[in-house]
Amino acid sequence: IGNLRRYEWGIYKFVWDQHYYFADGNNEFRGPMVAPGQYLVRLGYAGGYLEQSYAYKINPELEAFGTCLEDLREQEELSLRGANLCVDINQTISAIKKEMEKTKNKKTAALLAEKLKQLETGPKRYDKPMLQDNAVYLFEMISHTPQKLGRDAFERYETLHEQFEQLKSK
Repeated sequence: IGNLRRYEWGIYKFVWDQHYYFADGNNEFRGPMVAPGQYLVRLGYAGGYLEQSYAYKINPELEAFGTCLEDLREQEELSLRGANLCVDINQTISAIKKEMEKTKNKKTAALLAEKLKQLETGPKRYDKPMLQDNAVYLFEMISHTPQKLGRDAFERYETLHEQFEQLKSK
């Protein structure tokens, strides 16, 4: 779930929205929903921990539409891979920008700028969406609503992942 801040002594209420959370540099963003299943709540206090398990069950309305537990587990797995791809791309963009600031070699700077152009969409309103925006779009498409994903979502993820790996290896 992430790290909670230390607070003063007292009683606090914590509500988990059944989502993963990801750290991306100094930012934290809400990731995909967890799949239904058994979860363990662990509450720490000065002398130890209290633990209790609970079942997060599938919404019966989803089952009525033909979405099963296996569909939601597949969605969770692909959504996690998609979120990690977004984080990796953002971290790569940050690293390239830092390297561009440090380098004095014009040839190296030009190569880094070319890599950055393939990752990041330009500043103009109708610039062609690049790898970063395509990965975010896919992540949002597959993670915000519990659903049975089509094969095209898995294929699109593989395409974006391969493009990113090829770009990193250059």
